[in-house]
Amino acid sequence: MVVLVAADVFGLFDTINDLSFVIKLIAFAYLTFYLYITFAENMPLFGLSEIILGYLLMFHAPVIVSLGLIVLFVMFGGMLQMNLQMGLEQAVRGGQQIQEMERQEAFQRKVQSGAALNAQEQQMYAEMQAQQQMQQGYQNSMLQVRSGGNFGGY
Repeated sequence: MVVLVAADVFGLFDTINDLSFVIKLIAFAYLTFYLYITFAENMPLFGLSEIILGYLLMFHAPVIVSLGLIVLFVMFGGMLQMNLQMGLEQAVRGGQQIQEMERQEAFQRKVQSGAALNAQEQQMYAEMQAQQQMQQGYQNSMLQVRSGGNFGGY
């Protein structure tokens, strides 16, 4: 009892409480950065995970759990990020990428068959041609770099 009173007099409990808040804040900042890197292309998923992380970390997690999360993400962050991007993010998108690929394949078959295109399809065809030209130009420039090509006299 005397030890508790002495610790309270010297402000030890307040110091420990402040230190635990700082550790939680550091953990939150690091994990926010990690979540942003992981979900940079999917902002709704980033926002939802950020809200859940903030609530759990600030209100329910002891300091040891905060430090443990930092260590966990430092050691296994790449593996967790890969699993999230290949699994969870694909499920959230609902196969959107597969549908887009199928739509482009159907469009290319229509173009190759010589069928008439409406205005929207003609615009899409022009965009595809421009994208292919940009990609071809990029590949040509990379070949020049690999072969030691001359860029602007340098």
